[in-house]
Amino acid sequence: MKRLMALGVLAASLAIGVSNVSSQTFSTHLYRGHASCSTGATDTTGSRYGTFAVTGVSSHVVSAYVQTDNLAAYRTYNVSIYEYGHSCVLTSNVASFTTDGGGHALVHFQFWQHTGETVAWAWIQHGSSTDIVKSPALPITG
Repeated sequence: MKRLMALGVLAASLAIGVSNVSSQTFSTHLYRGHASCSTGATDTTGSRYGTFAVTGVSSHVVSAYVQTDNLAAYRTYNVSIYEYGHSCVLTSNVASFTTDGGGHALVHFQFWQHTGETVAWAWIQHGSSTDIVKSPALPITG
């Protein structure tokens, strides 16, 4: 009986430890310019247009948000997610948002972490235009 109780306590502490690790937040800024599938935005020296953050990973479901600054006013943008690790995976249009008069917006969303992929980055685009911002890659291992 004591062994079962000790095993239960150990299992509970492991579950709590895993929850704490997977709820860590990583964030980065959004930039214009070139990107690669493995790294996301490659030129991070220019102006910043907001933030992409990963706020938790649980059972392959990644919680994230995009907060924008200084994009075009009253425009609708789509958020797509690139993942990399084993291969390059694109999940298109996981969320969309419309900016206010100052080009600001905030959208929370979730996306699926594909097996073998260890980083993700955001591609934010207005329609099919060249109005695009991208983030560097963030870790998504949970």
